[in-house]
Amino acid sequence: MDTPTLKGLWESGPYLHDGSAPTLEAVLGQANPQDRHGRTSQLSGEEKRQLAAFLRQLDDGDAGSGLGRNRARARLP
Repeated sequence: MDTPTLKGLWESGPYLHDGSAPTLEAVLGQANPQDRHGRTSQLSGEEKRQLAAFLRQLDDGDAGSGLGRNRARARLP
């Protein structure tokens, strides 16, 4: 099984095989009612927002600088 990387995930939406989740928050919330895309049902809304923000920060940018290719975009809601 070839598991794709999470790096650069922020630029690959919409999400899920059919594009039914327009945002990472949608993947973690309404598109995941039975925890089939990870166990997120026990997370609060704020925790889901924080997890989505973390995922948006994973990047292929220059590791030496500590900044990703698109740090400003990673801060968007």
